[in-house]
Amino acid sequence: MSLNWYSAADDPEVVEFGPVRALSITGQGEPGGAVYGTSVGALYAVAGELIGVAARHGWMFELPCLEGRWWVEDERPPFDVPREEWWWHLFLRLPDAAGVAGNGPVSGGENDAMGGSAGEAVNGPTGGAVNGPVDMTSDGPAGGAVNGPVDMTSDGPAGGAVNGPVDMTWDGPVGAAWDDAWVDEAREAARHPAAARVQLVTFTEGLCVQALHRGPYAEEPKTLARMEAHIRDAGFVPNGLHHEIYLSDVRETDPEKMRTILRQPVRSA
Repeated sequence: MSLNWYSAADDPEVVEFGPVRALSITGQGEPGGAVYGTSVGALYAVAGELIGVAARHGWMFELPCLEGRWWVEDERPPFDVPREEWWWHLFLRLPDAAGVAGNGPVSGGENDAMGGSAGEAVNGPTGGAVNGPVDMTSDGPAGGAVNGPVDMTSDGPAGGAVNGPVDMTWDGPVGAAWDDAWVDEAREAARHPAAARVQLVTFTEGLCVQALHRGPYAEEPKTLARMEAHIRDAGFVPNGLHHEIYLSDVRETDPEKMRTILRQPVRSA
């Protein structure tokens, strides 16, 4: 089983991950819309400040790829739900040294400890492996999680979203302790009206089925269908929110360069 958070095979595979920490913001709205764009801007604004705060304490790290976990609070299939009603947790993962060892396998598929509206039991995919809110991908970007260009530089780190997975290891003094108060300091320093909504969260997806989607978000249903078949054939059922990791810049418009990891937490049926 793969243990690299930012790596996935083209064909569906079973993976397992322990707890990870991240800066996260929760909201509802159409991908690429006003609320979504404001939220992305706030997330990067706080993250940019956190890099500076950490650097003053001797720690250097870069921003990782933008990620999203999606769901709908509706009995209808996600694609039938208006996009402005989609819910999402957008987040930027923090290095493992910031409190947890996130890449290692765990013994069980624990559920997410990330707050936000509707937690893991949302009305997301019921019976559909990745049919979840996911309309960002499951119904997700497929149509677009980040389907519309978003200003990723507003008050955020220069250059905005990272173009792919980055080195998430700390480049700092061995043994130095991470302090959660740095996040509070970064949030207060961020010049963004929605910065107060950015929170430090910890969540565990545990056992998952994932696949690398190559191409535009609108074509994600094809990859999701293969994932659903794999989940069913392996005797699993969905057990959490649909998760997407944007390895390519979310502003990328060339389908040949677009890469997204689609991940669905599962459990035995």
